[in-house]
Amino acid sequence: MVSDKKEIVYNNIDRFAVIVATGEYKGVKYVCVNRGKHPCAYVMCSQEFLDKHVNEWDGIDGLYVHGGVSFVGPANELLGLEDYDSPCFGWDYGHAGDWAGYISENENLAYGHRKYTTDMIIADCEDAIDQYLQIIKDDQDEIDDDSTMTKEYLRKVGFTPILEGIDDALQLSGEVNGKKWKIYIDLQHPNQSYAINQSPRRKYEGEITTPKDLKSIIQLFDVPVEIV
Repeated sequence: MVSDKKEIVYNNIDRFAVIVATGEYKGVKYVCVNRGKHPCAYVMCSQEFLDKHVNEWDGIDGLYVHGGVSFVGPANELLGLEDYDSPCFGWDYGHAGDWAGYISENENLAYGHRKYTTDMIIADCEDAIDQYLQIIKDDQDEIDDDSTMTKEYLRKVGFTPILEGIDDALQLSGEVNGKKWKIYIDLQHPNQSYAINQSPRRKYEGEITTPKDLKSIIQLFDVPVEIV
């Protein structure tokens, strides 16, 4: 949802700033700002996200926006954003090849500079939010991957008990091109867990105690198991 949308007007007024659009996409707020010489965009995020992902160059690993992230910090420190009490990350459109408000229209055209509209920047904000949410999801998946394996998790991905009434030792098996494979996991005695694949012959013996361990084995053996 977008509110109070205005068009961008390029000019050479120093410290000029106008909010041209505010909105919310997938529950995340964003702000688009016209700074005269060039526009900027900001996405609200958590401080935990910034603490974990801001790199030594004040960029954000795994997040790709126009020209790269150029601001991380409190949104209310930005000119024209005093009402936003949230951490944020932002980027600008003042890079090589971008339309520049400090030179004439003829010069911009001669250099082939690109002029940005409010709708274009809103679309970039939504793309950045998609990336932001994916990074958060990946963080959670990483935590889940390192958690202790449970019989509920194993049953969810298709494992069954080796014997009725014994639910701490489970297995999953199948065939690939006529060659059998099996993964056996003993939750009570992890060192007795193993995986075998006959296509070609490979065997893994050792503890399989986390979903991350299981995913590594499935990838190594290239067996058709979908892990959640």
